[in-house]
Amino acid sequence: MSKNMSRGRYLRSPALPWEKHKWTIIHRYRDMDWTLEETMALLLRECKFSATRKQYATKLRQWGIKKQVDWQHDMPIIVKAVEARWRLGKRTEVVSHQTVVRDEKMARYLRQNKIRRLPDSPAGPLPAHIRCSTPDTQPQHDGDPDSWVEHVLRNTYGVDQGMPSPVEEEPQERIAVSLSYDDLRLVRELRRSENRSRGAACPQTSPIQPITSLLSAPSSSTSSPPRLHCPDVYNDDVLKSIRCCVEKNDRPGAIGILYNLRSSILESEAFSDCLLLASKNLDESMFKVLILAALFMDEAGTCPRHLITSAQLALKPLIASLLKNRATQVFGFLFRSGIISAEAARHMILYHGLLNGDVALLKQFLNQHHQLYTILDLDTMMQNATAIRYSMSIHGSTAASMVVHAAHDAGLLSSGGVSAIHLSVSLLLYDETSYFLAHGADINQKLFTGQSPLQLLAEMAECDIMQVATLLVSGGAQLDLRDAIGDNCLHTVLRQPQKQWTRAFAQLLVENGLDINTRNGSGDTALGNFSTQWHSDQVGEVYDWLLNNGAIY
Repeated sequence: MSKNMSRGRYLRSPALPWEKHKWTIIHRYRDMDWTLEETMALLLRECKFSATRKQYATKLRQWGIKKQVDWQHDMPIIVKAVEARWRLGKRTEVVSHQTVVRDEKMARYLRQNKIRRLPDSPAGPLPAHIRCSTPDTQPQHDGDPDSWVEHVLRNTYGVDQGMPSPVEEEPQERIAVSLSYDDLRLVRELRRSENRSRGAACPQTSPIQPITSLLSAPSSSTSSPPRLHCPDVYNDDVLKSIRCCVEKNDRPGAIGILYNLRSSILESEAFSDCLLLASKNLDESMFKVLILAALFMDEAGTCPRHLITSAQLALKPLIASLLKNRATQVFGFLFRSGIISAEAARHMILYHGLLNGDVALLKQFLNQHHQLYTILDLDTMMQNATAIRYSMSIHGSTAASMVVHAAHDAGLLSSGGVSAIHLSVSLLLYDETSYFLAHGADINQKLFTGQSPLQLLAEMAECDIMQVATLLVSGGAQLDLRDAIGDNCLHTVLRQPQKQWTRAFAQLLVENGLDINTRNGSGDTALGNFSTQWHSDQVGEVYDWLLNNGAIY
């Protein structure tokens, strides 16, 4: 191969003339609200300009062109600002990221979130990328100053199509929950099934007989499919129908019923029984369907705040029953959906996971990686280290190992300065402590009380601490590190009565270079501190060992 050919392989293709077509692309894509595919087709057909979709997307990003509005954060601010200006008699043109937000998009947001009226609270400040202005062509309106929502829905969808039902309550505040990708995929499935399920609930096609009494007769003036009459309050027929769907694993039927209810069904004991039945059948998918539909969850992972509060109270007996039977396969989902609060999760992790050895429950919570900082209370675990060690002697160390590894992987540090290395040392987990040290954990990291991991062991001489103590000492732990009151490890172990491992621990410290006569913050040596506080131990092996090794008062 010649030099010229070899060098030619690395020549770049000529740059595309983006600046020549920049304003054509922006005008069609942003100002005329064309899709990117339509814009690309026009440029290719009329300007012979060819580029990939990825190249278009990169250029639009460089030019600051962003058509999509953040529905979770920006759209609530936008509709509130437009409503406030409407009440002042002004029409509004909204620009977000240099792109006009059309009324149709705002109407779609209002309709999908079932918003019929906005609260009367004042509008907050607009983010820097959102701008509201009054159009020159029609600056004022002459309609009802309190009816912008009705106005935009009516203009977009017509009188009956866009408006929520008159019997619907005022919109409640919606909050975002931390649903997983699989949860959101299930929500999308529910949304896609909603219209089909409503239409399929007619007496001729629905397999659910008790619900037929709730069906409204099809209107002769419209060709739309018959729909369930939506009761303001659920009744026994509805609940029987849901139970029938659960027993038959009929997800479409359950969706059709739940999405046609206007009021929350969460507080019904019969609905809790349906959930319990789904969990007993190990049908996690059906369980999730019932919860997501009853919470009126949308595809953005938001639901009305009051429904979360109702669910937390109403489903407590169900959660207690699931815990009792160790049917915990849905607890991760219940936490993600907000029904199990962070406080309740912390309680379950400690008392059911660590103290009762429920490994399956721990897996459900510890898989919520982005929420570990809210559900792993390392300070409380340290306070209950003695009880956890006793539980480990009965149930094994698997649960404790899972928790300390999760805390280490998340890099947690509690308000009291507790990290994974402190917890693993307090629980005498040798393999875990060795792993953390090998992966960069600070062997001398102090709690906010000034105690290092080695000093924690000095307070546990009643336990078999020597294996972990030897690991720390051989790993380079500072022996003369002082706590908040000026004691080192030798002072700490000897300010307690003589215990099974007191002498062995003290001997390990001295043999590795700690001065036996070093003084603490009060000026006392280890021997003076020990003999002053524990006169009855002066005839014991620890006292004799101190004297034989040159200890002084």
